[in-house]
Amino acid sequence: MSFGISSPLGARCAHLRRLSYRQMFLLGGEADMYVETQAASLGEISRLCRELLSSHGEGPREEALVCLSVLAGLSATVRDEAVALEALNRAASVLTDLGDDDRLKAHLLIYMYGETEDEAYAEEAGRLTSTWGDGTLTEEDAWALDFLRDVRESVKAGLVPA
Repeated sequence: MSFGISSPLGARCAHLRRLSYRQMFLLGGEADMYVETQAASLGEISRLCRELLSSHGEGPREEALVCLSVLAGLSATVRDEAVALEALNRAASVLTDLGDDDRLKAHLLIYMYGETEDEAYAEEAGRLTSTWGDGTLTEEDAWALDFLRDVRESVKAGLVPA
């Protein structure tokens, strides 16, 4: 999903998110992915997170897309505290520039919650996504909603610190 952003930076963001979702959800029957292939994929995700974080979007939506893509990448690989902190700070600074009807804002809030377990992000994301109709969900929307549900369940079960 490009969120209506067609630029070289937007294409790199989409590539990182595709790799991240493939890793997180083991798409395409790849549950038996070879260890070497999985390690290479994780390395590529980490590299792309650092590379994208060194880029800045042209305007708030493209900047939000960079942050979303990096946060999605962090959800799929080993957490890098410095990268996570920078992505979260940049994401927080751009949130107010996005309208409530912008799905990019809801996706960003979901992945911010995934990194911080801050219930305020989850509540705001829930409020925004409650208006989404099942017939209008993209595949990426469905993955984001699944991710939100999974993190909330983990927090509730005490599997991650609240």
